[in-house]
Amino acid sequence: RYRPWHLAKLFALSRPSSYNRIMTRITHPQIEFRDNQIPVATDFGDIYFSPEDGLAETELVFLQGNKLPHAWQDQERFIIAETGFGTGLNFLATVKLFNEQPGKCRHLHYISVERHPLSAEQLNIALQPWRAYGLETQRLQDIYPLRIPGFHNCHVSANITLTLIFDDILKAFDDLTASVDAWFLDGFAPAKNPAMWNDSLYQSMARLSHAGTTLASFTAAGDVRRGLEAAGFTIERVSGFANKRHRIVGTFNGPAKTDIKTPQKIAIIGAGLAGATMAHALQRQGIDCTIFDRNPHSGLNASGNQLGLINPKLDVGHAAINDLGMSMYCFTLHRLRDMVDKIDLKQSGALHLATDETKAQRQQKIISDLSWLPEHAQIVDAQKANALSGVTISADSALYYPDAVTLNTAKMVSALLDHCDVRWEQEITSLAMLQKDYDAIIIASAEAAIALYPELHQIVQPMRGQVTYFKAPGTLNCPVIAGHYVAPVDTETWVTGATFQRQRTDAIPQDADDQTNLAALPDLLSNLPEQPEITDHWAQIRYTTPDRRPLLGQMAEDVYLATALGSHGLQYSFILAEILASQLTGAPLPVAKNVLDFVHLHRYQNLLS
Repeated sequence: RYRPWHLAKLFALSRPSSYNRIMTRITHPQIEFRDNQIPVATDFGDIYFSPEDGLAETELVFLQGNKLPHAWQDQERFIIAETGFGTGLNFLATVKLFNEQPGKCRHLHYISVERHPLSAEQLNIALQPWRAYGLETQRLQDIYPLRIPGFHNCHVSANITLTLIFDDILKAFDDLTASVDAWFLDGFAPAKNPAMWNDSLYQSMARLSHAGTTLASFTAAGDVRRGLEAAGFTIERVSGFANKRHRIVGTFNGPAKTDIKTPQKIAIIGAGLAGATMAHALQRQGIDCTIFDRNPHSGLNASGNQLGLINPKLDVGHAAINDLGMSMYCFTLHRLRDMVDKIDLKQSGALHLATDETKAQRQQKIISDLSWLPEHAQIVDAQKANALSGVTISADSALYYPDAVTLNTAKMVSALLDHCDVRWEQEITSLAMLQKDYDAIIIASAEAAIALYPELHQIVQPMRGQVTYFKAPGTLNCPVIAGHYVAPVDTETWVTGATFQRQRTDAIPQDADDQTNLAALPDLLSNLPEQPEITDHWAQIRYTTPDRRPLLGQMAEDVYLATALGSHGLQYSFILAEILASQLTGAPLPVAKNVLDFVHLHRYQNLLS
């Protein structure tokens, strides 16, 4: 039987050599709007779409060129990949056609790469002429992700997903795991942008294609035709649009598409963060899920925290943790948009203090190496940090993330479980209890994982943590972080923490831990009262691994793990659920390939064999 993790290995073995050259991953596009609001990229001296009729050009070149809508009729899933998202006009035209056609496939997945992503303001201006044509321009603006490098998995509707990859195109397709059905070979003309149109691109397209994959492009340049033919595509030159004499269409001559047997019924053990997000991701893919939990209701374990923080988890020089960190940050923010009113979501921003010169240099290197644009990350001095936070920080500078949010974690889990079939007070002591009724089982509880697979005891370890609530001594606008944190719960209360105590499994709050938390406050803020008034405390057990990474992957026949999220469960849960859901259904992975090895349980194979 086909196993989804085997596909990741297959792609890894067939991928080109690692793409290591140093580059600026994304940049601000330089755009002018000319005659009738036609956007022109002044860096390349080229237009984004035809001045005659951009929508008509898209319909002829890309939709008809790839035999759409006929090609996706009655398909379970249809995957389109595009070279150059630009204004999103091709995407919007595709969505319009998809929504208008009967007998369409169950799910459309549209992948597009863009190294020069437009700002929200530029996107709004560029799409203005198309609002009267029935295109979902507002929906695109609503889901348009942060301009941060990497993978952005956006849910457009119940059966349409957009994956935007903001990156250099060669790196993006080297990082991608997908089985593409149709290519929109777009972008600025080969003569204007020769760095994109090369053999490395065509070989990546071949790696991601299967027998019968189609392609279409506005250009018929000889170098492009010959490069595609050398990569395994049969190319035909046909009449072009408007004043262009020719364009090309093609078909890939390669191995057949791999069939995937998607499970129809899945049992999930654990109704915490991992289990709730997993059910949410699978149900969107049309998979029937049942959650089993030993507790009488939600919020009784580590997922019951009152205040959760969403801010990037990044490091210097570690590609995998940064690729994961950027994707999970943006994807979590995207998914939370649909629950704003239910989870006390606040876009507060977050300040990460540079408590010494080494940390200051490290922060500067992180945002410069990763090409973060200033609107999403910036170094601020103490004066600006004080103005942003409303308090006096205990550092000379800080890294500020304006898009960071806080939320009520317990309410979020409860909201995710609202539409789930949850069997409370059901402790699973044997997988045989579920295997006869379900196609697959996902263990999303660390305690259940250890009980069912005792060998995991060597890897999955308890970590007790306690946070302390105290009466607000002033106004705090956003979380302040330096290892530990302090954050506003409301106008009356702040919270600080958390403690880290390995191999502790008692969840009873301790006064000594409150004092430990309060004693660390001067490292974050100045001018605090010597003895803040404690109003409450909360303690729970989180589970982690020796390398502090989560465990995701196939443990046995039709049994998967998604657990050990540690102190970053809120950060990890959504993207890990989407990864596993994609593996099980054959959807494109929502993250770069190197992320799989970073979180996959096979890194502990020597202990599990």
